[in-house]
Amino acid sequence: MNASAPQPAQFNIGRVFAVAVPFILIALGIVAYSYYGTGLGGNQTYSSDDLVPISFKLTFRGQPLKGAEVNVLGAPELPRSLAISNDEGVAQPDTDIGNGVLAPGVFKKELRVTVSARLPGSAVPGPEYTPEQYRTLESTPLVFDFTKYEPGEVIEISIEDDETAMTPEDIEAYMANIAAGQANAAAMSAARDRQNSGDSGDDSTENGSTDEGGSSDSNEGGNDEPATESNETEGGNEASGTTEGGTESNGSSDNSES
Repeated sequence: MNASAPQPAQFNIGRVFAVAVPFILIALGIVAYSYYGTGLGGNQTYSSDDLVPISFKLTFRGQPLKGAEVNVLGAPELPRSLAISNDEGVAQPDTDIGNGVLAPGVFKKELRVTVSARLPGSAVPGPEYTPEQYRTLESTPLVFDFTKYEPGEVIEISIEDDETAMTPEDIEAYMANIAAGQANAAAMSAARDRQNSGDSGDDSTENGSTDEGGSSDSNEGGNDEPATESNETEGGNEASGTTEGGTESNGSSDNSES
């Protein structure tokens, strides 16, 4: 008998992928976490010495831009700095340097600054009214090299108006609608309060009527006895009158005898 020769092993690409793909995915996950995790300020920590404490003074249409959100960013490996401008348009950014610790200032690097301001809303925030080009990292024209600024320095930023911003007339009309809505809500609330107060007053009146009825019945019942006593008194007076009559009769008899 002729022994059959062993067959050579065949290359199976499916097995190779089945073994290699999990390792590749794990490696990519580690790389992505290491790169993007630090950008979000995850486990990476920084020193306050890496920052320069500065502030921005914002103006729009010649007036201080208050309530504007200011972001300083542009380096993917670094967390962003954030600030909200006050009534004078001044914004002092803070940065998360790790473990939830906020430190004043921005990183000493060339970074971009975005600015966005919204009108007040009722239930939800109102619309953005500042120009669109200042709102995103890709379109903002505000680029600063913060290695050139000293601590405590104030950077003045004038937001240039364009057709993407809300016009003053649109802003005035929007604010008038908000004021009218708030006035209507206040009037409806006052009407509900008056209605509730009236309902409570009706209940009190009904209770008071019941009490008066009870008092009236009691008085009527109480008046019966005094009436009886009065009759008895009158009866007593009649008896008394008889006695007096008797006295007069006795007097007349005495005079006759005389």
